[in-house]
Amino acid sequence: IAPFLLVKRLMGQYIIIDMPSPIITALDEIRMQAFSSRSKIIRLLVVIFSFPWVLYPANKVLQYSYESSYFLFGIRNKTQLIANGIDVSSIALQKKISDWPVNKFVLIGVASLASWHGFDRIIRGIAEYYETKTDDRPDIEFLIVGDGAIRNEWEQLVNHLKLTTHVKFLGYLSGEKLNNSFENAHIGISSIGAYRKGLKLASDLKSREYTARGIPFLSSVADPDFSRQTEFVLRVKNDNSSIVIADVITWYSEISRKK
Repeated sequence: IAPFLLVKRLMGQYIIIDMPSPIITALDEIRMQAFSSRSKIIRLLVVIFSFPWVLYPANKVLQYSYESSYFLFGIRNKTQLIANGIDVSSIALQKKISDWPVNKFVLIGVASLASWHGFDRIIRGIAEYYETKTDDRPDIEFLIVGDGAIRNEWEQLVNHLKLTTHVKFLGYLSGEKLNNSFENAHIGISSIGAYRKGLKLASDLKSREYTARGIPFLSSVADPDFSRQTEFVLRVKNDNSSIVIADVITWYSEISRKK
């Protein structure tokens, strides 16, 4: 692709390359995939020796998180950190805001399921919540929308913790079915396993989609569009600890008074 871009550049065209994820995270993603050792090594070498030189012909390189010094060599001055964008008009606003308090507290996570989404932190948190749950606390329901390689592992975790009545895997949904899955949700779950890709800053589409739907959400990393003072974002630790569901409920109770 580099020779093609170089020809275009010499022809006077202005070239912008959009990098959805930092190249350094691709190395972590390859390591986490179920490839053979030989396949992993080949894939890692392809990435390492392909970048950053293939980006040299570009006038501008757009990034959504911090890149490593190695992959910025020679392109640092043309690289710009920006935030992700969505088409808000294509996303349905949640039709109703649930009254509070409630008997059932509903969380929803929508993604092409991968380990770095960290939904297992919620699952383990639900198990711990029920170890000390009292009658005055609401029941928990966690809706997981989407499919991916990690789904089977998370389903096994749910079965092992005996949470099948509290964690539901809905598979891939779109259109009205997806909209309906949000109707009773109180909180969305953005990526809370970003540490598994070495990320401290991210621009998740999920965070923007939850916002467009009008529901607060959990996140574990800094985001260019959401400061720490953003009231409808609960920033949790960017590590492997279980999410303390009782704390999430308390936080939601406080912001729900503001509607």
